Amino acid sequence: MSLHAINSQYTAQVKQAEHVVSEMQKLEEQNKKLREEIALSKQENQQRLDAAISEKERLKQEVQKLIVERDEHGKSYSSQIQTMQEELHLQKQQQSSSMNEVMEKMVAEKERLQVEETRQRVDELQSTLQQAQAFKLQTETEVSGYQAELDELRSESSRLHSECQRLAGERKETMALVGKDVSDDPLLTQLQAERTQLQSHLQRCLYEIQQRDLHCQQLNTKLQQAMEEKGGVSAQLRAVSQALRDTQNRCYWLENQAPPNQHHKGLAKQGAGSVEVAPGAPQERSSAVVDMEALEASELRTRLVEVEQSVVQLSESLAEERTRREAAEEALGLAEDRAKSVDSSPSRTTQRDFSIQLDTEEEWEALILNPNEHLVTRKVKGGMLACRRWLRGRSLYCSKLLTSRARSRYLFLGYLLILHVAVLMCLTGAL
Repeated sequence: MSLHAINSQYTAQVKQAEHVVSEMQKLEEQNKKLREEIALSKQENQQRLDAAISEKERLKQEVQKLIVERDEHGKSYSSQIQTMQEELHLQKQQQSSSMNEVMEKMVAEKERLQVEETRQRVDELQSTLQQAQAFKLQTETEVSGYQAELDELRSESSRLHSECQRLAGERKETMALVGKDVSDDPLLTQLQAERTQLQSHLQRCLYEIQQRDLHCQQLNTKLQQAMEEKGGVSAQLRAVSQALRDTQNRCYWLENQAPPNQHHKGLAKQGAGSVEVAPGAPQERSSAVVDMEALEASELRTRLVEVEQSVVQLSESLAEERTRREAAEEALGLAEDRAKSVDSSPSRTTQRDFSIQLDTEEEWEALILNPNEHLVTRKVKGGMLACRRWLRGRSLYCSKLLTSRARSRYLFLGYLLILHVAVLMCLTGAL
């Protein structure tokens, strides 16, 4: 057993020695490769160093050549600059006289162009003033028409108020008469309840008329404000027209003063500066005045646009008020018809003869004027309520037709049957 262990240890040591020997051989080979690479890199570095030294020598020679060329070019450039300065001085002396003449011509042309520009501005301002005056006349006519419509609305509201009071009195009289005739009929109690409801309906009509009167007063105040604004704009337009006349007179004065100034410049060139100042000062002042007048005219245009927008809003409000007045008149007419029907038939026995179709809460709230509500919203609500009222009227008519006479009922049912058959045949393609 000991020999076997010694043999195994010996074999392991031999293997380890062989492994160490192989590793040493590999290291020697790597060392050789590294030595060869170092030698090659030394050769390459030496070659690069030699090339860099030669390049440095070449660059030194080129720099010396460039320095010599720079000195030569500097000398030639200095001589050329001197010659060019002499030539430019001569040309400057030659052109100074011609430049003076050109400047005189340019000043004269500038004055002429300024006069033409001022004249164009005056023409534009005059056309703007004419348009503003035409718009002012149109606005006055529209405002007078709106005032007449407001007066008509006031008269209509007073008439509706008197009609409501008359209907209330008739209702009270009818209730008193019906109370004296029959006091124990249950249908009569129902009729009295419906009359109280109709009375509340009429009270709400009165409240709506009062609200509309308030809205008319607001429209009147707005129209008065628009009239005051129009008066201020007209005063400003008169001031602008006066300023335009002054500017036009100033332009004529400049046109008359331009030829003598040019003649004076041709006689004395040395005093051209002092002569140029005399017509230039009023010309600059007139152009500044024209700019200020143009600014005022633009402000007046903006204010006129604002007044026009306010007038358009007032016209829309009046149209909406007219629509609401027609709706209120229709509601009052329906209430009056219902009251007359109730007064003419107090002794009917069936419950359906005493039924009164009243408007809903939404319809009465829509009839009340709200100045803060948007115009589009009011128009949409008015259209929806008108459509709903029309459909309710058609349904009432059809129900009355179906419950009135047998012949009319049969004719109506036959018409509906024929209509449905025709529609069905059209859909199936039989027709």
